[in-house]
Amino acid sequence: MKKQLIISFLSIFLSLSFSYAQVDSDNRSMSQGNHTAYMIDIPNTNEKFTENIWKKYLRGFGGRSKKNRRSQEIFTSSAQISSIGKGRKVDLYAIFEQSGDEVSLSLWVDLGDEFLSKKNKNSQVQGAENFLEDFVKEVRREIVRLLVKEEEGILGKFEVGMRRLDRDSTRFEREIEMAEAKILKNMEKLEENRFAREEMKHNIDVQQITVDSIKSLQHN
Repeated sequence: MKKQLIISFLSIFLSLSFSYAQVDSDNRSMSQGNHTAYMIDIPNTNEKFTENIWKKYLRGFGGRSKKNRRSQEIFTSSAQISSIGKGRKVDLYAIFEQSGDEVSLSLWVDLGDEFLSKKNKNSQVQGAENFLEDFVKEVRREIVRLLVKEEEGILGKFEVGMRRLDRDSTRFEREIEMAEAKILKNMEKLEENRFAREEMKHNIDVQQITVDSIKSLQHN
């Protein structure tokens, strides 16, 4: 039940946080010259985390990614993205820049003979924009997955603690039952002891009379 509440809360929260992300485009300088960059801001994340998701995400499109430390670009070769390449493999150049609690992603798409720009088919440009929007959704899903994993870890510790408390409770109850049974048995023994003491006291009184009577014979 707690896990469902966490998932519901995070899904609503992150949906609101990411719902305003939109793709912009502008001519920007990169390692291969000045070309059209497609840009999107990704809130509630950090640069390294987002870069790792990007590399993993592009493996699903057959792309191999490597970061150029000098240019800070992540180059992905031979990605099969049908909505952009239209049957051809494309090379991608991406830069991630941290700004406060969000990351700005700039993407350049090398179609082979030219870089993607407004000169290309509208469907290819739209494909690039959709690709970035889908990536933002992937980041959101990964954030939710990690947060849920963290909360499930905490929940798991609570469940382990509860199982330990349950075992202790069972042991305490068993010890109480044993103690109560022992008390009842001792109460029975105490009652038996009371009758035995009364009988013994009677025997002592009678025997004392006998002893006193025999002693009196010594003076006769």
